Amino acid sequence: MGTLSPANSAPPRDGVLDGFRVVLAVMVLALHAGSEAVGEGAYLTVNGLFRIAVPVFFIMNGYYFSKACTSRATFLSWLKKAAGIYAFWMVLYLPCYLHPQALSGMTAWAMLFATVVMGYHHLWYMSGLICAGILLYCLRKQASARLAAMAAILFVMGVCLQYCRVYHNFSSSLLQNIVALNWMSRNFLFFGFPFLCAGFLIARHAWRPRSRAAMVSVAAAALLLVLLEAHANYLLQGATKKGFDMVFALALAAPACFMAALHAPPHGSMLASRMSSAVYFIHPACLALGVYWGWQDWGSLTLAGLFLSLLASLPLMLLARRWRYIL
Repeated sequence: MGTLSPANSAPPRDGVLDGFRVVLAVMVLALHAGSEAVGEGAYLTVNGLFRIAVPVFFIMNGYYFSKACTSRATFLSWLKKAAGIYAFWMVLYLPCYLHPQALSGMTAWAMLFATVVMGYHHLWYMSGLICAGILLYCLRKQASARLAAMAAILFVMGVCLQYCRVYHNFSSSLLQNIVALNWMSRNFLFFGFPFLCAGFLIARHAWRPRSRAAMVSVAAAALLLVLLEAHANYLLQGATKKGFDMVFALALAAPACFMAALHAPPHGSMLASRMSSAVYFIHPACLALGVYWGWQDWGSLTLAGLFLSLLASLPLMLLARRWRYIL
């Protein structure tokens, strides 16, 4: 998706970052289309390579978030826009999570409340971005070393929770059910804040690689580590393969991919940035439509979902010119 910036603030475009956003949005679409795909190749892609997308989105938003921290007014402008986008899409997807059984019984009400707070499906990203942004704004004056240490500790805790969910059986069924919830690790604290903080620190210290070729090599090596970790998880599990939102290698791969793209010449396209946001937000509806029309296998569903998402992105981008809380 695109990056949020305060109202009336137009950050300079950063080369291939805008095009990179579109590639990442397509990765998220393909990831969701292949959630039921089987086989080692599908597992390595869905639970390995494509998992790079959301962390890099957080890093990109953290990179521009430094501009939102220049004053209380610019931060509130950033927060207002982020909250507006989240509210708009949560309302749009309301029929997907608000149904009669969601209004019967305390457990159903609790799950509905959790969905509203944590975000429906892919919208957890916006919830995580808002809460991580608030936390980072409160900590913005802390030393970089302290921020980096906090981010690293929280990320490791989140990944460890993921591994516990997959490999450990707790004696308490209640604890087992709690750990099994995706949003116990995939949230603003363990996922959003560490990567948002990484982008913030890159902007604070104006870090840019001296050699793009060297940075691309580092990014390629880091992506290989992501695939190797996913391969290990595939081999270590039994017949039932559980997915991973977070793996340890993302701590290196996500910043490396971002830094490699950041080295590009300083030009870009706001159109590409907005298109990435449109594809990200609308793709679950397009995938559902593709399934309804009969596309079931991963490849055809991905292509159908991408075509429909790109088609739907055109009116969304036009509407976003008038109502900025759409994208």
